[in-house]
Amino acid sequence: MMRGRMMTGMGGVALLAAGYAAGAADAPKPKGYILAEVNVTDAEGMKPYAAATPAIIARFGGHYIVRAGKTASLEGAPPAPRIAVIEFPSFAAAQAYYNSPEYSAIRPVRQKAATSRLFLVEGTAP
Repeated sequence: MMRGRMMTGMGGVALLAAGYAAGAADAPKPKGYILAEVNVTDAEGMKPYAAATPAIIARFGGHYIVRAGKTASLEGAPPAPRIAVIEFPSFAAAQAYYNSPEYSAIRPVRQKAATSRLFLVEGTAP
């Protein structure tokens, strides 16, 4: 009787472990985010960059979740006048976008028309 309960208990543990492993494999992966602080110094010069980037971002599965808009400093130094947050399906997808030939070709336009700080951040799984 004791052996039967022990075997049943071990079977339950095995099923739980298998279920956890399957759930972990199916669990959503953390997304990747590019955060940008941008101070545009040449608005006219920035227009080609602003026009080109949404399509490039979309090719890598990304989209803007913040693009300019109102900002307020809560602590520390104030942010640049424009803040952008771009969400990608993964850290690797965000990195692939930034290093892609398409973005590498347009990046110098932003670098000439603005001063910027960009960060790549991995989100947490939901």
